[in-house]
Amino acid sequence: ANVRFDDPDASDGEIEFSFDAVSPVRVKGSPNDPGIQSVLTRALDQGDDLTYATPLFKGEHVTIWPRPVQHPIPYWGAAISEASFTRYGQLGWPILTFPANQPPALLKAQIDTYRRLYCESGHDPARMRIALTMFTYVAEDADEAHATFERGMAHYFGFLHHITTDAEVVQHHVYDSIPTTARLSGSPEQVIAPLRTLIDDF
Repeated sequence: ANVRFDDPDASDGEIEFSFDAVSPVRVKGSPNDPGIQSVLTRALDQGDDLTYATPLFKGEHVTIWPRPVQHPIPYWGAAISEASFTRYGQLGWPILTFPANQPPALLKAQIDTYRRLYCESGHDPARMRIALTMFTYVAEDADEAHATFERGMAHYFGFLHHITTDAEVVQHHVYDSIPTTARLSGSPEQVIAPLRTLIDDF
């Protein structure tokens, strides 16, 4: 695989990449196109001698390790905006959402939208997958756990706040403070209770 991402930004509905076959090949199209997904999956699945370039990173002769365990490589959608919950429900993709500081009622409504559209679009409910990103720090001493968590998150979210200053208002708000809904910190006993609540509520 010698895949080069010439335009990895999908915000306009398309990505563009090229690779070497018998002769160099350039492909441009929607990342939701099954054909595009198939070509990328096969190329990346080989995992050797990978070359890529994005606005932030580039690499040459890269080997992907560890090797993918799942074949084909599954696609997961990052769901934060209303549009992303809707789109991935229609596509039948599993989702990874990041509740951050969203009110729990809003997150539940978004997940309900995803579930409804997933089923309405004819996808098998048994294959539905919903994952939440949770920031977690657990210690026997609850005060120590909370203090360590808040120090780490203040540093991390301060950096994200800086790099997303020009992002859309809704997205930027996700990164502007220490998470609440996505927070699990404290002693083991303290963490178990909200974790069970999350499972029950969502």
